Amino acid sequence: MEHREVPPILFAYLGRRNSRFIKNEAGVVPLTSFLCIYPIYDDELYIANLCEALNDPETIQNLRLVGKSYGSGAIKVEPRNLDKVPIPEHIVDKYNLTRQKYKTTSQQLELF
Repeated sequence: MEHREVPPILFAYLGRRNSRFIKNEAGVVPLTSFLCIYPIYDDELYIANLCEALNDPETIQNLRLVGKSYGSGAIKVEPRNLDKVPIPEHIVDKYNLTRQKYKTTSQQLELF
C-alpha cells in the first residue's frame, strides 16, 4: 500500500470560485479532491508565508495561466502545472520567500 507524507499545504484542483491554498494544520492526507504541496523548506514560518503568498489575489489570478477554464469561471489545475504558477517577484519579496534561490533552467524560482 502506498505511503504518503502529510502535505503541509493543500490545493483544491477544481474550483468554480474562491480557489485557495489551505495550510494543513489538521495533518490529513487527502485521497482525492486536493493536490498535495510539499515546500522546499519545512519550517513553520516558511510554510505560513508560502501559503499567504499563494493565496495572494495576484497569485490566485495567475492560476488561469496554467489551468484549464471551464464554464462559470471554473478552473482546473493539473499537478504538474501547479508548480508553474507564476508568483510575482514583489509577492515573493513581501512574504520573505527568498532565503536561498533555487532556480530551474527557465530561471524560475522553485518554492515547492
